Amino acid sequence: LGASFQLSFAAVAALIAVYEARGALVARQREAQPFGAKRSRFASLRESVAERLLHGPGAPLFATLCATSATASFMANDFHELSPYVLIGNPLTLAIIEFFAVPGALVGSVLYPLGLDGLVWRYVGFGIDLVTYIARLIASAPGSSLHVKSFAPSAILFLSLAVLSLVLWRSFLFRAMAIPFAAIGLCGAASGDGFDLAVAAGGDAAAVRLPSGELALLGRRPQSFVGEQWLRADADPRAPADARGGVACDKMGCVARAVDGRFVALVEDRQALIEDCARAAILITRLGAPDGCGAPIVIDRRKLAETGAVTLRIAGERIEWRMARGVDEDRPWSRAPPRRPARELARGGEARDGVADADSREWDGPD
Repeated sequence: LGASFQLSFAAVAALIAVYEARGALVARQREAQPFGAKRSRFASLRESVAERLLHGPGAPLFATLCATSATASFMANDFHELSPYVLIGNPLTLAIIEFFAVPGALVGSVLYPLGLDGLVWRYVGFGIDLVTYIARLIASAPGSSLHVKSFAPSAILFLSLAVLSLVLWRSFLFRAMAIPFAAIGLCGAASGDGFDLAVAAGGDAAAVRLPSGELALLGRRPQSFVGEQWLRADADPRAPADARGGVACDKMGCVARAVDGRFVALVEDRQALIEDCARAAILITRLGAPDGCGAPIVIDRRKLAETGAVTLRIAGERIEWRMARGVDEDRPWSRAPPRRPARELARGGEARDGVADADSREWDGPD
């Protein structure tokens, strides 16, 4: 279930649940109060406010609030950011779309066979330009995005259960189950383990955590989409082009010192493989590493063909691996990974349960 389904389902389910609850409440009030009976001033005021929120001018704002509350956990988990100004941007854009796009599309479709639709589409285009302008204006405002670190794997499960408990159950007792689910999910979201090294599936880009604690991008394309996602997952607001400090690059590759002091080398040219195999503690390459490569951990083309993208977390003398797919995993929609002898897997730094011993040898860096 991808992000688009998660967001769409949560938003629509929340709106249906709120308006359904409102309809049930109105029905109970009508049954309890005879027709024509006088109501208290407080009851009339409450009814008027609720009517304006759900069906009047406040409807877009209230709908945005409900949908945003239901989708916030999925936004933070999938995109690693939240938008505080969504309550301003969404109602404005909805109003513009209803004023420009909806009537314009209807009139344009009717006039299209007659060839009289040109001015109508200009009218619609002006509305689209206005929406784009508002989006850029809000996006450039201070604090328009709150960056969120990656969640623990179980966090989104419990947060999803909290949302489902609120929108699916009808009794108050069952809906109250959302409270413990949300509490567990928020604890998991706050305690998510980060990564100290991330390698793209192609082996041509990587991110390494420096001794300063910041991530640095390795590779020839620091402005890649993958690099941006790595920074977002670490709640780092920097642009990929700015995350190059602490990295030394030339036409043959890049090197950097990891958080624990060992050197990481990303090799782009075969001529540098032998030299970096002898000196690097972690070797990354989109090429095939030579059989005699002496680096303790080698992540090369063959390794990545088996695992896909990988992240490593350095925990003292151990390195925890997280792989896009297991070495023995055979997915129906993709070609099975090639089998390799156990000695080659060990050379790649892998052990049972995704944990490998960290090599503690040091070197003085590139010549």
